[in-house]
Amino acid sequence: MHTSSTNNDQTTELDALLQILTTQVASLQASYRTSNTTERIPSLLKLKNLETLGPDSDPSLNETRRLIVSAATQLIHTVQSPIEIVQDYAGSTFKTVALGFVVDVNIPEVIRDLGGEKGMHVDDISVHVGIDTSYIARVLRYLATRHVFKELTPNVFAHNRISILLCKRRSFEEIKADPISRFDDAPFAAHVHMFSDEILIETLSAFSEFLKQKDLSSESVKDGNPEDTSASGPQSSAGLGPRTAFNLKFNTSKSFWEWIAQPGAKYEDLARTVAVVMRGGDKMVDEGQLVNAITTAASGTPIDSSTTDITNLLPLVVDVGGSSGSATFTIKNKVLQDVSGIKYVVQDLERPIDSARKFWAENDPRAIETRQVELLVHDFFTSQPPSCQNASIYILRMIIHDWADGEAKKILKRLREAAYPPLPLSTQAVSPEPKTGPRSKLIVFDTLARYTCDDPRENLNRSGKEGSTSVPWPLLGNLGVAGEGFSTMMDLGTMVALDGKERTRDDFEQLGKETGWKLESVKPGKLAAFIFSAF
Repeated sequence: MHTSSTNNDQTTELDALLQILTTQVASLQASYRTSNTTERIPSLLKLKNLETLGPDSDPSLNETRRLIVSAATQLIHTVQSPIEIVQDYAGSTFKTVALGFVVDVNIPEVIRDLGGEKGMHVDDISVHVGIDTSYIARVLRYLATRHVFKELTPNVFAHNRISILLCKRRSFEEIKADPISRFDDAPFAAHVHMFSDEILIETLSAFSEFLKQKDLSSESVKDGNPEDTSASGPQSSAGLGPRTAFNLKFNTSKSFWEWIAQPGAKYEDLARTVAVVMRGGDKMVDEGQLVNAITTAASGTPIDSSTTDITNLLPLVVDVGGSSGSATFTIKNKVLQDVSGIKYVVQDLERPIDSARKFWAENDPRAIETRQVELLVHDFFTSQPPSCQNASIYILRMIIHDWADGEAKKILKRLREAAYPPLPLSTQAVSPEPKTGPRSKLIVFDTLARYTCDDPRENLNRSGKEGSTSVPWPLLGNLGVAGEGFSTMMDLGTMVALDGKERTRDDFEQLGKETGWKLESVKPGKLAAFIFSAF
């Protein structure tokens, strides 16, 4: 909840915002001055090596940064003309297409490789990318006006700490020689390209029409049908049908994933870009968060095979929809490396498992040879195989948010059917209060959506730390764009393309209640870890 500043009639909203800015900026500057890097203060003009960000990547400064950004953003929206704010928001589409254009024609690499710190004149940029000078100047000036790129002298543009993120890992010459692989290992540039792709841009044009169809009689609004098996494909399409803005715009019953899997350069380019973005998302679950979540989940769950009474639980960790199994690799070799006798199963569809075979062959071939790790082709909308029954821990990482409630329930129900203790004959009679004794745990790594108002039920600091007090008045309860800007954008993105959603704690708790899982705790992080126990 907000602090008692709301009771001080002498303190105005502007005073409170300025106080937050003054205090937190001083704290940030002090952190930079005492760091072991040569940088003493953040600056737009100082470029960064993404591998050595120094204080920029210090997680202990996350709260400070978010408070600064939240207060600064609210200050702007408090003092700026509402007309100007609405005008800027109405034209925000141009931010997407402008970023997409410069990334698509490789302008960031041209400026980086050929201009350097001195920047590059638009006439010279034009020669290398084959676009008229005037158009390049206008697009770059639009972005520089919003602090992406820097105009050093008239029509001469250089990188700043924001625009440098648009650069791909490969040089401009390498990109010209092999344009197909240009986004490999460049998740930020790939992210921009994906959101500016014509398929997604056209999908957004159906946004309003799509929502108008979601009236109170809509099946997906009410609940969806988790038992529906009439979908035309496996987990990439189960239950979706023609009910998203994407389906509406392209008049297709194919899911987004099936659509981009079609043959043809247009689809293959987007599919490859999406794959890079998803691999970049793997890094959102760091080692510390895995340790925290697994340790909490394993409490009361005898995962060690040397334990005498495991009450039918197996020392088994199942990574459901686990892609290459990078999270399993970390759990096996860094989190539970000292726990004996555990078996690991990584499940996904055929193509991701093909990639997983390469990953494990390169990083831990013995785990496959000894069958400690099994790579299993499996559709998570179907029943778990016998080898994955009664596991100590099931893991779902960045899966649930891709699906509407009906499909999300089906995924969780299939896992609950495999978990221990067995479900009673009538799942409608399940008691939310489990009996004592070891039982299977489920860890869902996903985005935690937070309310913009005060939520007295939320015991996590909205800036990301457990056990802290409150967001200072007059900031939004979720810290606005500083706290939930990306997740609210992803919420609308998954909604129009997949009919998925980013969920609140209440949403996750309700999904668990309806599928036989009790939400025990939520661990914060870049992705929250929702820890459930079978009941």
